Amino acid sequence: MTETCTVPSMEATLLQKAAEVLKTVAHPVRLRIIDILDKGERSVTDLCGCLGTPQAYTSQQLNLMKAKGVLASRRNGNQMIYSIANPSVVKIIHCVRQQAQGGGEAPPAARGSGCLTDAPGVADGEGSA
Repeated sequence: MTETCTVPSMEATLLQKAAEVLKTVAHPVRLRIIDILDKGERSVTDLCGCLGTPQAYTSQQLNLMKAKGVLASRRNGNQMIYSIANPSVVKIIHCVRQQAQGGGEAPPAARGSGCLTDAPGVADGEGSA
């Protein structure tokens, strides 16, 4: 019996959206921004200081991630304050970081979150392709 490998259109749409979010955060400065905001909301000025990047460049990165639903913002007087809008993105980044470090124990935020090393056989190499 031959199985077909079709993906329902609804699932294909979700996969496309997931790929867009992953592409959005797959940049060193954007990853640093998410890491900083994971500890709490910050103003653009604070982020520029932490990153050592110009305000225009930082704002461009923030707006890109906001447009993709990764970040949220609010106005406080004349400052824009940014925060994480999608905590699931942070969990994914923790998982990827853990894999990049060679596995090991998941950081507290990623434990039990479905990281690859939480799956039986993956951490010890059985599940790798």
